[in-house]
Amino acid sequence: MPTLSWIAFQADTPLEVTGVLLTEQATQTRRFGATLVGAVQPAPELVGTTTPELRVFLAAYREGLNANSPLYQALSFFKIIEGVATFHTRRTRAAARSSAAAQPDPLVKQLPASREDLAGMTEWARDNFTPYLGMSFGEIRDAVKNTIRDAVAHITPGMDLRIADYAADIRACRTITPVLRYVARELIRGELAGLAGSGSAASTPAA
Repeated sequence: MPTLSWIAFQADTPLEVTGVLLTEQATQTRRFGATLVGAVQPAPELVGTTTPELRVFLAAYREGLNANSPLYQALSFFKIIEGVATFHTRRTRAAARSSAAAQPDPLVKQLPASREDLAGMTEWARDNFTPYLGMSFGEIRDAVKNTIRDAVAHITPGMDLRIADYAADIRACRTITPVLRYVARELIRGELAGLAGSGSAASTPAA
């Protein structure tokens, strides 16, 4: 499954495999069939550097791509933003303990300041980016943490919840999802670039 997540990220397309194993009781003859769900395009090369934490981010990204629910899409991409921030904090503390240089905070990176700089997007997607243009990834995370992340992830009395029974809640998650997906993808790309620059040994995503 990590291999599927790697391919899904590289191709930036939903990807899922469902397998069915049938066993004939008398003869124990087995038949296995699989269905592959995804967009038809050339498969990317399975080369690059991965780590256990990076494979977690790739899995969450594939979850977001595969999900049909806007609420779960938004939550999946937000988890990546949270995760990258947490891992950066841990790396910074580890660097301080060893007197090593700390890596730059990945959440200081900003969205483009102009709609025209958002290449390869529909006008609908660009409209969703408009309130966040020029904001840092950290500012975007903070702006939607309570209204999207917490509101989707928790069912707590008194909270402003987002649930699938209300069109307004679905719309709120659907409009922020392109932004969260963009940020999550850029953060993962930053992690990959950091690994490539560190000279770490490459490892093929484990199946």
